[in-house]
Amino acid sequence: MSRTKVKQNLIDASFGNILEQIVYKADGRTITTSQGNITVPTAVIQQTTTSHTLVSGSNIEYVPPAGTTAVYYEFVTTSDAVDSNPLVHFKVQLDNSSGTLTDITNSRKTYYAPDMRDFRLVVDAYVRINGTEDVANEQIGTWNAARTIQVTTRNYGSAYESKLNTLGHWDGARPQVLSPPLIKITHTLKIKKKNMKNGIGPQNLGAAGMSGNSKPCGSPLKKLTDLSGDGKVTQKDVLIGRGVIDG
Repeated sequence: MSRTKVKQNLIDASFGNILEQIVYKADGRTITTSQGNITVPTAVIQQTTTSHTLVSGSNIEYVPPAGTTAVYYEFVTTSDAVDSNPLVHFKVQLDNSSGTLTDITNSRKTYYAPDMRDFRLVVDAYVRINGTEDVANEQIGTWNAARTIQVTTRNYGSAYESKLNTLGHWDGARPQVLSPPLIKITHTLKIKKKNMKNGIGPQNLGAAGMSGNSKPCGSPLKKLTDLSGDGKVTQKDVLIGRGVIDG
């Protein structure tokens, strides 16, 4: 069985606890996810101010795949100095269960450097889906409906401004051209302890030299039954059938 076929029939990702990963540039493209297509924002060059504002291109409204127990959001941009000593703050926000954007406390980050030009800046957050709704402390009850996640920024004061989503210097010149930010969203799942003993990776795919207790990979998706009881056969049924998550 090819690795590609295993991905389609098992967890639509590489072996391990990664369920799905979305990586894209914020340039207005349409990306494909397990929950459908999403047209992402088109980022523009942005100058910071003394009030928190949305970082252009950082926002996305979507639903993670079934079985997701945690979401890792990573935003990467390039900055250029406006003032001689830029000092810039960032934070990640996520909709709470009422649809109100809420700060994720541990996502707060500050960048400060003399002549901060053409710097690569990373802002990220890790959110658990564990039944408890507390966005500020990186956890939510469920994520079965669309929520928005985004980054905001401000500078420390009016003499500490910076520009984002731009490459200031290139080929002996200073063009300050647009450099769309990169966004990576990783969805992970919790592997049940019994699978840590018996395995859900290559040893269960009939690989040579593996334990005699190993079992071959399950049947193709089209032959599975509705194990979750939602009236359709989806990736969630694959995970339940493999014993990765509970029904």
